Order: sequence, then structure tokens, then C-alpha cells
Amino acid sequence: MADIRMLIVADGPYLQNTPAGGGISFAPSQDLTDNVFTITEFIYLLKLSQAPTISIDTAHRRQDRDTSTTPPTVYPTFENFNFATTTNLDNYDVIWLFAYEGWNDGLNAHASPITPAEIAAINAFMDTGGGVFATGDHYGMGSLMCGQIPRVQTMRKWWGRTADQPAGYPAQVLDWSGATVTSVNRPAFSTQSTTNPPYPADPNDPSMNRADTTQMNPETGGPAPDTANVFQFDDQSDNIPQILSFPGSAVHPILEGSTGPLTQYPDHMHEGEVVAPFMPDGTEYPSEGGYQPLPSVIATGAIVPNHITMVDGASCEQSNFSQDSTYTAGGTNGILCAYDGRGAGKGRIVTDSSWHHFLDINLIGDPCGSTLDRRQGFGLAKMPPASGSVLTELQAIYVNTVAWLARQNPNFYFVVDKSTYGYDESETGATFAAFWLVIEGYTLSQVQAAVSAGAPQFAGAFAALNAISPPGTLIAEGGPNSQRILIPYTVKFPASVLNAFPMPGHPAEQKLLIARFSVTVSGNTNSYAAETSMELTAGADPYFQNVNPSANNPFYLSQDLCVFTLNPQQSTTIPSVPNAAFPQTNTTVRNTSAANTFITQVLNSMNNNVQFTNPGTANPFANFPSVIDGTGDSSVTGEETINSNQYVNYNFAIARVRLQGAPGVTTNPKTARVFFRLFLTQTNDTDFQPNTTYLSQLDTTTGLPRAPQPDPDGSSQPFFATGGVMGDYLTTVGPVNNFALTVGPSGDTSAYFGCHLDVFDPANNAKYPGTHHCIVAQIAYDDDPIINANGITLGPENCDKLAQRNLQITKSGNPGGPDAHRIPQTFDTRPSAPTGMSLNELQGYPDELMIQWGNVPLGSTATIYWPATDALAIVRLSMRLHSTDQLTLVDPHTIKCTVNSAVSYVPIPFGTGAKFAGLFTIDLPVGVRAGQEFDVLVRRISTRKSDNRNAPAQATIEAALSTQRAAVHHSTPAATKSEHTSREWRYVVGTFQVKIPVAKDDILLLPEENTLAIMKWRLLQTPPGSRWYPVLTRYIAYLSGRVNAFGGNAGSVLPSPTGVPVPAGGGGKGSHGEEFMGKVESITYDRFGDFEGFHLLTEAGHRREFRSHEPEIEHLVRFAWTDRVVISVLIHHHHPERPVSIVLRRPPIL
Repeated sequence: MADIRMLIVADGPYLQNTPAGGGISFAPSQDLTDNVFTITEFIYLLKLSQAPTISIDTAHRRQDRDTSTTPPTVYPTFENFNFATTTNLDNYDVIWLFAYEGWNDGLNAHASPITPAEIAAINAFMDTGGGVFATGDHYGMGSLMCGQIPRVQTMRKWWGRTADQPAGYPAQVLDWSGATVTSVNRPAFSTQSTTNPPYPADPNDPSMNRADTTQMNPETGGPAPDTANVFQFDDQSDNIPQILSFPGSAVHPILEGSTGPLTQYPDHMHEGEVVAPFMPDGTEYPSEGGYQPLPSVIATGAIVPNHITMVDGASCEQSNFSQDSTYTAGGTNGILCAYDGRGAGKGRIVTDSSWHHFLDINLIGDPCGSTLDRRQGFGLAKMPPASGSVLTELQAIYVNTVAWLARQNPNFYFVVDKSTYGYDESETGATFAAFWLVIEGYTLSQVQAAVSAGAPQFAGAFAALNAISPPGTLIAEGGPNSQRILIPYTVKFPASVLNAFPMPGHPAEQKLLIARFSVTVSGNTNSYAAETSMELTAGADPYFQNVNPSANNPFYLSQDLCVFTLNPQQSTTIPSVPNAAFPQTNTTVRNTSAANTFITQVLNSMNNNVQFTNPGTANPFANFPSVIDGTGDSSVTGEETINSNQYVNYNFAIARVRLQGAPGVTTNPKTARVFFRLFLTQTNDTDFQPNTTYLSQLDTTTGLPRAPQPDPDGSSQPFFATGGVMGDYLTTVGPVNNFALTVGPSGDTSAYFGCHLDVFDPANNAKYPGTHHCIVAQIAYDDDPIINANGITLGPENCDKLAQRNLQITKSGNPGGPDAHRIPQTFDTRPSAPTGMSLNELQGYPDELMIQWGNVPLGSTATIYWPATDALAIVRLSMRLHSTDQLTLVDPHTIKCTVNSAVSYVPIPFGTGAKFAGLFTIDLPVGVRAGQEFDVLVRRISTRKSDNRNAPAQATIEAALSTQRAAVHHSTPAATKSEHTSREWRYVVGTFQVKIPVAKDDILLLPEENTLAIMKWRLLQTPPGSRWYPVLTRYIAYLSGRVNAFGGNAGSVLPSPTGVPVPAGGGGKGSHGEEFMGKVESITYDRFGDFEGFHLLTEAGHRREFRSHEPEIEHLVRFAWTDRVVISVLIHHHHPERPVSIVLRRPPIL
């Protein structure tokens, strides 16, 4: 099924004449004699769309057929169409009206209006969110179909004469500029004098002159070339479009293109005009919660002045094509008008000034045209348009319009963050961020009213455990429209229900959870039900306890996985870890073997010390270095500067594995293995994918994981404590990361596994497209292997065999310019798996990034650069799924979002190929200050898939849920009768956090230069054909901007795998660059009283300014200034304004 179901309705009484004499026809090819208007190219361009896909039914209010065949060939899906009786309009998401019939200077034979019942049917369609597009032409053409449809009737001039207008029809409307004009439509012929220049017959109402937007054809040959004052009617069929403008410079979503606003549009000699209502009343334009959405003109065209328009009189030309020998008056004409009624529970509407913007004669040329370009139009018929062509722009406008108009279907479902609960983690009393209930298609005020009235309500076996908290604060997309709204819930198991967990050795149990939600709109109540299942597992298997109940940390910062950095120049040991010391003596040279020896010693020490193996003790990682800063997962801090010398850093990871049971219980002869994998950059694809990111060497007997292997595409990489698989897992004598666990006297025990994260080895370092990385530890235990089931892919958030550290730290400068506030980070995302289903159904939704902005200031902007994707397709997917129009286009591969609410969603395009290398960038506004810190959460959500991989196990699960479901329905039969029930749900695939501390520019400069130097070096190691090459190129451009904004010179930073060179000591004009001697003349502070720098008056009489924010520098400089001490300031030639060192020389000479 297509993503959008569309019905195109046309009319035109002259199709029944012999020969036909006008009207809109659905004939499969263009009429070569111009007798009828066909729309084959428009339909073809719509059907080309793949994101979204569009199915089209066609309908004609008269007969539209080829009578020369026997039987006659009927062109549309429906003939003699009646909106009220022919078909159910609710089968469609969009109705597109090509309205021909109406007064046209006496040509009105066989025409009749749609009936009141048909108007009511269209109105009911819009009341349920259906979108309508409507267009006619000059005079009253189109009025008989569209001139009395609510809202449509006042968004365009439909009537050619006042006498034809229905009783009560407004006499005045507002044009594109807000000026009051007549509601009578523009004529086919101007009512002005024939002098040159022209003078309108009614200078007070230029809207009564013809709207001639045809552009002059520059061809000088042929029988009828244009001149400055004489154009041809067939100019509408050439390859020169009119250019749209946007009132107020605001670009509506339907006019956004991959390379900028879509401005090219077909032209025509006498268009109609779109308008806005003069005095909109609350009946036609209703309000909801005090908000009244109103239409506005979103695009205008220029009426080309000072020309007449002739018809060349070709024998095949339609006889009612007429010239106009009156000179045009320049002006502006409303071309497109849009109404977003979702904030008031109504469907969206777009009106257009003329159906000539869609006809074959305007798109692919006039077969009767006098010159070749007039016969060929914008391109070949029914051929994919060339990139950058006018037809490509028109296709974008057409598809954008359909996507924007399409009905948003109400929906109610779960998004589950944690679906599996182990006995061991649950008995601690931890509070888990468990799930959200999602309601779509209603406004925030409507959902708030429903929640206040007691919705939602829970039922099922899991609800009976009384572990679900009251709802948290609603999370909305923002704005008055109907939208996606999240209701968050946490879970905490009371001690009284722990006996509901299965006993050790017994299989996991599925517990059904049903939520019911009712919302009332305009007196009508709609009821929904959603289902999910929660899994309870037994204890006594090795597990991670990712969430600390007292700290309530997020799972992606697991308390049982420690990542840290050691610099042996500063310390060779870890406090509280005895018998483990870094063995290297030369701390300026990297020594992988020494690092492996060190982490092995640390693990042996911890595993033989009750201080660590007894779970009742304090945090075992409390004294480890660099844990809080999160620097242990950085790949750009390979060296540290101490006293102007560089010393080597080493990164390590240690995982704490827990086991509960009776004292003395052991996993022997089974052993627990822990695998450590580093993802090459930030990602929320940390779910368990055993064939890719969690690839393992399998045991030949059991078929279970024995040792980790790298992802075939390099996205994840295993690390070891001994340097390889053999020493960690396969040796028969004391493998470091593969041993049995035994429960201690207390009934609990902890064991420690670890690795050397050798990210600074040049062979490894060249692979990383980012600075911080996601690390996941996996417990591989044969008696309880990780198995994906029930349509859910397990991950660190819902599996106690996986622990994750996933934190990106990128600092913002202060005060700095815009580039100092730009926060870029690379990230990796696999495509959404194709579903083969419609976007109208939850199972057809793409995966989405769910970005919670936390305390990021409103007005911040964020961009996502995915060079392998079509940004326009992403925006269209967003249009289909959301009403808030959050996403806009920056370029063909970049989307943008302004932070104006708590959450934003980005659809992940469907695909089957390589992952999408990406750059996620946040631009903070002016005004952020040092000391502030902002946190952003980026989750990936997906829809549970039908699970056929383990059919017997899945059948058991379904049987259990079916039994529980029957029990619920039996106890509350009345509640289930009218419910819309969803038995599929969404779940969190993975999460990463972006932490943005704000610091002074000068503090950030050197680290940023290091990052820039390393990323420049990595780019040189990256093949140009790599999916990461364009991302790194843009990333480096942003890093360069940051370096410059922090006061540096990005151009002077050379590629280096270790960062920028650190100047050696010595003074003078050595490697520092220069030395200045003198006295402190003044000290400067910024507007907030923060130390900013000082001025030095040198002994040569020159005045030098230096910048710093360091408190120690301030203290030293204040002393030198107060006591008039002579000092020397040494600087590096890259940063002449920043002191590298300050030397106290002598007191003042008396």
C-alpha cells in the first residue's frame, strides 16, 4: 500500500462534444490537437516519488472516454463522479480538484454545480483531517465545483460575475499584500485601454485586469517571434517559467527544495487569483483552545507589463484560444494560498490560481506550437526529469504539496525504553525509565484534558504488579497543531511483587501490558488501546546492573562499566588498587605491551581483593582517574602536556560483572566471558546485531560466542587486555577475560574484566571519524546467551548482559562568535529497514531519531548532514508523520531544525546498503556563558517487527500473551468494543548523549587545535571514496571555524596524529616564538567581572596585549602590577596573544 492515497477529481462538459472542445481529461497521452487539457505528466511525476509513495485514483464529474473503441475506453477510475455517493472519501488522504466548469464569457453549456450533499461529504473529509488542493482558472472557471466548499471558497477567487455568487458570499477579500480587493475573479481579457503604456479602466482595483504571467520567448526565428510588446499565447508552452516570490520572504514547506526555495513555475496568459478571507468567521475558520488558524498567500507571480498576447492561429489550435490586444499592466498576482487547519481539527488546504500550472500543454509543450521550444516545453514526456531541470523543481513542488496535505491519522502506541527486567536489578529498588505512551493526531490541550480526566488506564498482568509510576510531564513537539505527544512512565518494583519473577533456572516470562486512552473533541469521544509486553527474567546468571538506584544514572552511562585514562608521568598506579603499577619508565614513548601488562595487573588485583569482589562496598571505580570527565573514550587525547613536555596517555575499560545466589554457587564449569567493543564514533545503533556490530567467533560445538570479532564494515572494533583473542579468551591457562565466577559468603559477588583501549596506535587511530566513542561490554555466558526475540532487538537499555558508556563531550566557547558556539560531532546510523508497508500504519513507519533537547536554549539550531541521503525525502517523511513542520532543508544532504520545543524527530531514510555517515551539529545562540552546561539525548526508535527467526519460541510467547489478553477482555468487555487497538509498539534501539559545557575561549583553544590537527591527519588517511570522507571534510571546516573563533589560526595547524606541537622551554626566540619584558600596565575584565587579560609596557616602550582567563595568571599578574615587578612573557608564534609562560624577572629599580 502506498504511503499517501490520493484522489484527483476533474470536470469539463465539453469532453462530451464531438469533437471535444475543452475540459480536463485523464487520457493517457497528450491531445495532439489541443482540443482537451490532459495532465499525464503531472500524474507521472507524482508516481515517480519513492519517499513518500503515492497511489492515485482519478474521477471525472462527466464522461471522460475514448468513444472510438468498442466498448469505449474509460480513462478515469470513476466517471460521472459524485462526492457523496460514488466512493468513500475516507479511503483517501488527499483530494485534488481540477475545477473547469463555471462562467467563461458565455461558454457554460452542460455545466452544473456539485450538490449540497457533495459539499457536506467534502467538508466531512476535511473534518477528519483530509487535505484538499483546489484550482480553477480565470473568470468563473472552477466555481461550480469549488465555489461553495468551506474555506476553499474564500481562499481563491472563484466567481467571474457578482451575479453568480451565492447568497452571502463576501464581496471583498484580501490579496497577497493584505489589501482589500473584490472577490470577483480576474478576467480572461483586460478591461484597460489599448494605449501604450496601459491605463487600467479601474485604477482603484487593478485586480480586475488580466493576470498575464507569460514570459517573453527570446527565440527570433519561427512564424511568430516575440517582441518587447507582443507575446504569443504559446509562450506558456516553452521552456521559460515564471519566477515565484514569497510574501514576507517566508518560504512555505511545500516550496522548499534541496538547493533552496522552489521558484520556477509554469506561466499562463490569464490566470485566476488566490486570496485570503476579508473577515473570517469562526464557523468557516474555527478555533481550538483560543487558536484560530487562517490561510495566507504563500507565493506570488509577477504580471509582465506592457505587452499584448497573440494566438498564432495554427490549424490544430483549440478554437477558443483567444488573443488579447490590450496591453498588460504590471503587478503582482497571488499564485498559491495555504491553510493549516490542524490546530483546529481541520484538514489542510492549498489553492492555486490556475490549473495551467499542471497541464501537459504547460509542462511538456504544445504539439501545435509555432517553434520547437514551444512544442517541447520543459522536457520529454514521461521521462525522469534531469537534475536541476524545471521539471525536477515542479515535481518537488507537486510531491511536497501532496505530502504536506496528507491526512495525519490518529494513533496510540507504546514506545518502550526498557522491556526486560531481571530479578537481580529489580530487587535493588531501582527506578527505571520504562516507556512512553504516544498519542498522535491531537493537540496538546486535547491530550492534557484527557490525562486530567484520568486517561490513560492500564490493564494486564504487568499492570497488576503495581510497578508503574504516575505519568510524568507531557512531551510535545510544540505549537498549536495536532501532533505527537509522549506521556512518560517509570517502573519501580515493590518488594511485595518480586515473587512474580521466575525462579533461577526457569525461562523468562512475558507480561502483557494494555493501555487505554480516550480523548474527546467537539463532543465526540475516540477510544484507543495499545499493547506491549514486558519480560521478567530470573536471577543467578552473571549480569550487569547498569542503573545505580541511589544515583539513578542513565543506562548508557552504566555504573558497571568504567572507562578511564592513565598518564604514567603523573601516576603509575590507581589509588586503592594494590600490586598494579605501570611498568614503563620512558613516559614520552607509547608502549602497548606495558599498557597490557598494567591492565592485567589491575584486573588480577581487583579480582583477588574483597574490597572489590564484595558488592556491598562503595563504588569500586571511585578512585579511578578521568572517569567523571569522560576522557577515557576520547581518541584525540593521546598525549598530555606537562611543563611544556608531552607525555603519553593510555585509555582502559573495566567492566564489573555481578552474580547472586547461595554462597559457594559457581558458574563452573561454565565460564563468563566479557567482550569489549568500541564503536568508531557516536551511534545509537548499539542494539545486539550478532552478524555485524556484535560479530563473534563461534564455538564449533555449541555455536555460541567464544571471542569478539570486528564488524565487517569496521563500525565496531574489539579490544583486549592481552593484545589479542588468545590471551583474553582462548588460552588454557588463566585467560584474563574468560573465567568462572563463584558466589561469595554474602550471597553476592563481583568480578572484573577489562581491556586496553589502544585507540592511539596509529593503525587504529586513523580509522576514527570522531573524537568520543561508544563502548559496549558484552557478557557471553553459554547458559544465558543473548537472543533477540518477540520482534525486539535487545540492547544495553533492556538487556543485563550488555553495558554501555556513550557520552559525547564537545565544549562551547564564550564569549566568541557563532563559530565558537558551534558544536559538531560525527555519528553513525544504519538505514531504516524497508517495511513494504504504508506510512499510514505503525509497522510502516521508518526508524526515527528522537532528540530530547534538555536545557538547550530555545532558538538554538541543529543540523544533520548525511551525504548519502536525500534531505528532501527526509523532510517529506517528516511531513507525512508530523504536523509541526520542524525540519527544513539546508542543502541536498543536510536538514535543519530550530529548537523550539522539548523534542524533535528525524526520520531515518529506508535502505539496505551501508550505514549513513553523519555530522550532527548544534549551534547555540549568543548569550551562553562559561559555567553553563547543556545535555542533549539522541535516541533511535524503531517498530517491533514480526519475529519468524525463532518460530517455536515466538509461538510460546504469543500463546502466553493471547491467554492474558483474553483474561483482560473478559473482565472488561464493554471497554473493548469501540477501541482502535494497536498490538505493535515501538522501542528504543540505542541512545547517546551530547554534553556541552561552556568555557572561556582561550581555555578551549589548544585542545581544539589538537583535535583539528588529528582530524586533518585522519582525513589524509581516509580514501576519497569512503563514506566518511565528505563528513570529515565538513567536520574539519567546522573545527577550523572553532579554532579561529577561539583566537587561533586554523590555517597554521598542520595534520598530525598527535596534535599540534608543544613549544619547548628556553625563552628568547626559541620554539615559543618570542619573549617580551616589561611591566604590567593594566588588567582587563569583561562586563561580568571575569578576568580577560592584561597589557604589558615593554622596556622598548611598546604596548602589548595578552589574553587569558586563568585564575592563576590573574593572581600572578595582579601581584606584578601591584608591586611593579618586571616580568617576561613568552608566547608561541601560532598564538601571540596567549602567554605560554610568565617569568618574574626583578623588582623595580629604585
